[in-house]
Amino acid sequence: MSEAAAWEPVHFSRLKLLAQSPAHYRVGHAARKETAAMRFGTAVHVLALRGEIVVFAGERAGNRWAAFKELVAGAEPYVYDGPHRGNAWKWAKEEAQGRPIVTSEDVAAAAAGRAIQGQRLAAGRYLSPIVTTAEYDVAARVAEKVRTHAVAGELLDGMHEQPLRWDRAGRACAGTLDVMGPRRIVDLKTTTKADPEWFPHHGRKLHYHAQLDWYAGGARENGHITDACFIVAVETTEPHAVTAFELSERALEAGARQTHLWLERLKGCEAADEWPEYVQSVVPFDLPDDDFFSTLTGL
Repeated sequence: MSEAAAWEPVHFSRLKLLAQSPAHYRVGHAARKETAAMRFGTAVHVLALRGEIVVFAGERAGNRWAAFKELVAGAEPYVYDGPHRGNAWKWAKEEAQGRPIVTSEDVAAAAAGRAIQGQRLAAGRYLSPIVTTAEYDVAARVAEKVRTHAVAGELLDGMHEQPLRWDRAGRACAGTLDVMGPRRIVDLKTTTKADPEWFPHHGRKLHYHAQLDWYAGGARENGHITDACFIVAVETTEPHAVTAFELSERALEAGARQTHLWLERLKGCEAADEWPEYVQSVVPFDLPDDDFFSTLTGL
């Protein structure tokens, strides 16, 4: 590892924020809140790749939910199986002295959850999402659709959720690769539409071609022969349609140029400790000719 290791390794999920501005990169994940879509997508990823996720048998609200999350994170619990009302509940809260109040059932479920998170951390993987039983049921159906798909199922064969570390352009880089298969890498995407015509257009806006080049470079630097890059896209709503895409050489070349430009800009910002926003001057607010003339004609 070079002296680039002095910097925090760059992950693609943050690097692509430079497409907005260096200021957005600097804020990074601090400004990113977990959404239901993100949580669901992560659950599908883990399940489709034969991993385990943490399941909460309740609603995502109230004291029980908050306490369960704390318990999975390692907090010391106060076990109480009585009703959450009246004097008994009042005394339980006083006895807890700030500790999360949980049922015996939740203690057992949270212990299993902590074990899952510990195993994932030990393997260098991201933490499992905590999902409700209802969320788990849907995510499991989507994951099963991917695994049993005639094409996608074969593409997912290989080593799953591989943590990678490497150097690129003098900068420490990192990432977790969904699938490292024979002479290929595969990334799994949940999407609203896996339509073969719509998805590539959507993917270009989200820089998927740059992301696959990023992972391919990391895989090669870690000794994995990579001749092909694939995206498996699965829809989050029924019928959970699945489409497998192979990235062309031209798409990957464009992705490589994009990540190179981002890395060079990042190094410049780090060296100068300057993180500009979109622009530093006044910009015009105008209308395209077609829009302008339509207001004159009323069409």
